[in-house]
Amino acid sequence: CDWSSDVCSSDLKEKILNNEDRKRETVDRIQESGDYFYLFSPFPHTPHPTSPPMSGRAVSFSHQNIKSKSDHCLGKMRSDRQFLKYMLSLIEKLKQVKDFRKDKGKRHPLWIVLVVIILGTMLGYSGYRELGEFAKNNRHRLSQEFNIIPERVPSYSTIRRVMMGVEWQSLLKKFNEWALQEYGQRSDINWLDIDGKSLKNTLDNPNNAQQNFLMFVSLFSQESGLVLYLKRIENKKGSEIEEGQAIIEDCSLQNKVFTGDALHCQKKTISLITKSKNDYVITVKGNQKNLYKRIQDLSNSSKAASCFLEQDNSHGRKISRKIEVFKVRKNER
Repeated sequence: CDWSSDVCSSDLKEKILNNEDRKRETVDRIQESGDYFYLFSPFPHTPHPTSPPMSGRAVSFSHQNIKSKSDHCLGKMRSDRQFLKYMLSLIEKLKQVKDFRKDKGKRHPLWIVLVVIILGTMLGYSGYRELGEFAKNNRHRLSQEFNIIPERVPSYSTIRRVMMGVEWQSLLKKFNEWALQEYGQRSDINWLDIDGKSLKNTLDNPNNAQQNFLMFVSLFSQESGLVLYLKRIENKKGSEIEEGQAIIEDCSLQNKVFTGDALHCQKKTISLITKSKNDYVITVKGNQKNLYKRIQDLSNSSKAASCFLEQDNSHGRKISRKIEVFKVRKNER
């Protein structure tokens, strides 16, 4: 079916190109006309005998080869041996996570269910039923790559039960060990940010003093986008400041640059960073009045040693940044 044919109206093209969630629906509609569209090549695939060579337009495939939306990504996984190495080492850590379930009636080891959840989430599956479909549709490929998926894959109800009952502290501990082991000493990971994000759908009592929610405090690499450490807390039982300090003590990294927003401009936080043989770049705002005033006086009375200007349109708005570096005399420290 040619991309320029009458079957491909402009509305249909737009759906195929821009709407990931409706790919299957679009394919079903086109099947009624006897032809099939598939915009991303599954791996492996067998083109229809009458199909033209692969090119920059839509290509016809047989019905048997229209797979789930994860096929293209799984194909990339297969070609990335380093990714597989990381996954196999992660599996060894997941095997050490404590299983909360009783042995009676248990069909799948906990680590198998966790691997399905992790891979499915990475590929864009966001619900229990979607994750169940992901496991079912890709069981042979996952078995080939990781040798982990049994003939009867975890159902969506099993996935739901594990996601609701897993001991998160045990899981986070093993994740943190794995991430630091695999990524902590990489040469391209030098700038590390400490930041906390609240989970909106966990908010309780939003309109009174009993307000509570879950939060993750993370240590992540700004250059690579990789998370190296995670802490999970409740708003009523901990603070981002304390968890950030605990991360600095626990991560055992050296010769890195830690960054943070004004919340982390604390004497103890900075002391922990310097004692661990790391550097820091932390925002200063009105929460540190005396320090803020000293920086203002220095910038107004001295000439910057260097200056950096940047503009971008991130987050739907125009942002201008100006960074100036000043030399500080010993008596001004």
